[in-house]
Amino acid sequence: ALSELVAKPLRRLSRHIDSLRDGTVEVLGGQSVREYILELEKVRSSLNDYQRQLNSVHDRLDLKNTELWGMAHRDPLTGVFNRLSFEEDWKQLQSVATGHRVEVSFLLFDCDHFKPINDTYGHHVGDLLLQRLAQTLQGTLRTGDRLYRIGGDEFAAIFLDASPDDVLDVAK
Repeated sequence: ALSELVAKPLRRLSRHIDSLRDGTVEVLGGQSVREYILELEKVRSSLNDYQRQLNSVHDRLDLKNTELWGMAHRDPLTGVFNRLSFEEDWKQLQSVATGHRVEVSFLLFDCDHFKPINDTYGHHVGDLLLQRLAQTLQGTLRTGDRLYRIGGDEFAAIFLDASPDDVLDVAK
């Protein structure tokens, strides 16, 4: 009864796990009770190994997903949030604020006469200027406010729960 109800299914499971691991199929002959117990330990060990591998894959996927999110939502030149982030945040704000009174301010920063800078000094200098501009703008925002690059030389910020005077001070 032990052989039919416990040992044979465990042997099949163990062989299947081994074949998954190394691509070979092992056919086991008759075994003693001691060998059945060893087979159970082998199954336990194999399942633990498999769980560790799954955990490792899961951790790597989480890291890659975080990297991909950053690539999709950040401007690669300046490091600030991009237009996609702006649009997602704006939609989320609209859905949350529906039916509620929420103070929202929007600032748009446009770098005047940017094209002549690129044309005169080259795109490398223009890129450096955009990076410095993004750093300066980010430094003027309140903690928690987000800066978005929504176009070539256009940046935006959305302010929640800020008085018009507070937003005007940031703009100045």
